[in-house]
Amino acid sequence: MAQRDFPPAVDDLLAKVLHDRIVPGLLDLNAAPSVGLQEGTSRKIEFPDSLVVKFSDLLLEQRINEANLIIDKQFNDGFLPSHLVLGLLTDSARHLGEKWCADACSFGDVTLGLSALHQVLRSLDNDLFAELLPGGLGRSILLAPMPKDTHVFGVSVLEAFFRGAGWNAVAEFDPDPEFLQRAVAERHFDIVGLSVSQSEDVYKARSLITALRDHSCNPDLKVMIGGLPFLADPELYRVTGADASAIDAKEALETANAICPGSHVDIGALHHALDKHF
Repeated sequence: MAQRDFPPAVDDLLAKVLHDRIVPGLLDLNAAPSVGLQEGTSRKIEFPDSLVVKFSDLLLEQRINEANLIIDKQFNDGFLPSHLVLGLLTDSARHLGEKWCADACSFGDVTLGLSALHQVLRSLDNDLFAELLPGGLGRSILLAPMPKDTHVFGVSVLEAFFRGAGWNAVAEFDPDPEFLQRAVAERHFDIVGLSVSQSEDVYKARSLITALRDHSCNPDLKVMIGGLPFLADPELYRVTGADASAIDAKEALETANAICPGSHVDIGALHHALDKHF
């Protein structure tokens, strides 16, 4: 890969974003929603540490084809796509963050490794679609962390699972309130899903949710909220003005289907999704 020479100011910005936002999000994956998808399916499969280390090293070295061979072997051994995303991929993301904090690799290495991890995650789209369909064809959801939150990969996982279930899922990883307000004003979303990891953001979420409802072009917009503060108190969502909370993505999918049963169907988007997967 050719070395790029960025102006010093850009290098400084990349370093700051990785240090302040990306790596903390990797290390905080324990607070991200876990995902279980089918009745009787384990929500988290533990993969051997040695496999996590090997897989992570392949990502760091950009050996994506070899990483995909590991994915293929796990499929052959009977693991579901959801098992791999929740187990191997999530644990590998955390391992990348731990290596950076231990000075075992540079911020550039972690950036490349995380990019490779996202490529692997996206390569599982069709497999997730096959595992989860049917569920939300034609429905739309906007997923985002609270502004200045660090749940980057966790939101990616939720996006992948909602998309796999047939939802038209859009994820924004570094939003500000004004951006989210414009997004719901310009495009029809059935649901906005917010991830909250800090207790102090619970009450901030109330004003954000009020603003999203005020700006939404969908007068029936539903809002779901989840994250660490809601694990201890599932009823806490009520103080935010959200319609529902979920402790994991299995519950999030079930709740999303329940709170917007008569959702807006974009026929063009539906045909596009079917053409893409079949």
